[in-house]
Amino acid sequence: LEQGAGLIFDSGCGTAMSTQELALQYPDSLVIGIDRSAHRLSKDYNQSLPNNAYLVQAECSDFWRLAVKA
Repeated sequence: LEQGAGLIFDSGCGTAMSTQELALQYPDSLVIGIDRSAHRLSKDYNQSLPNNAYLVQAECSDFWRLAVKA
């Protein structure tokens, strides 16, 4: 992350359509979509994610716990 850039977690993002929209709305931020379902994250919508968006398959509570710890 560049100095001053935001970090946005999209918890329970499902097919990542919301992650894509957030990344487009906040191009200077890093947007991380989190969902526990590999099936939902593998939908075709994800092929057009902006460069500032990433997807993570994880249990949200575990991800948040580790993020706070880091």
